[in-house]
Amino acid sequence: MAEKQYDFTHVPKRQGNSIKWGVLKEKELPMWIAEMDFKIAPEIMASMEEKLKVAAFGYESVPAEYYKAVADWEEIEHRARPKEDWCVFASGVVPAIYFCHGPAVHQPWRPNFGPGARLQHVLLCH
Repeated sequence: MAEKQYDFTHVPKRQGNSIKWGVLKEKELPMWIAEMDFKIAPEIMASMEEKLKVAAFGYESVPAEYYKAVADWEEIEHRARPKEDWCVFASGVVPAIYFCHGPAVHQPWRPNFGPGARLQHVLLCH
């Protein structure tokens, strides 16, 4: 099987309603975590195009294949396979931190980034 080739040279234009680019001046560069400014892989575009053809969106559950893929990746990358029912879906890093901070961090705890930064200014959160 031939190795897939991806385009890491094309940088998309600063456009749309991106929070990342919308607040910066033309020559400033953001220092964001876990985001790359490369063209989306063809496999991702194809999957999104298939989803758009359905023309109906709503609340969906995470398929079992997702958890299997996570467990497979962990086994390949870290040589340790978690049980699939140990895995929990999160829509991003900050939501994942909010989800798991209860068991791991003494209360009260409010992160000083993202949505947590706004929470610090709410009187009831102090």
